[in-house]
Amino acid sequence: MNTMALNSKQDSRQFYPLLAPYLCSDEVYKELGYPLLTNDNMTWLVVVGENNKVMGFIAYSITNTGVANIENQYILPAHRGKGVCKKLINMCIKSIKGRTSARVAKAVPLIRDAKAFEEAGFEVVKEWVKFKKVELNLSENA
Repeated sequence: MNTMALNSKQDSRQFYPLLAPYLCSDEVYKELGYPLLTNDNMTWLVVVGENNKVMGFIAYSITNTGVANIENQYILPAHRGKGVCKKLINMCIKSIKGRTSARVAKAVPLIRDAKAFEEAGFEVVKEWVKFKKVELNLSENA
């Protein structure tokens, strides 16, 4: 497993060939219940396997108020239960902590993925049928 950090604007030649098949996928949209979107402020963390094949990804952006919004988290079905989600979440926390303005991280993962967030120290603040809202106080977990 290899990892990489990408920005859709700065790394567009690598970003779009690698992730566009998932950003535009009806299958991913149906599974998540929402489209995967990006913007110039998002950092995408990607785990790739053999032949540079995507295993999973997660994205985040940091607001002016010091909130890291973790979004677009997806693990391909063949790689679920193999530590990819946990690896991405830990990578994400480390990357966010490198940005001193972030004081809290927030995410709304699918229920099936929420356990990995909880194991990384996130607290559940709300639960719906398909999702959980989780938060991590980064100043407590430095």
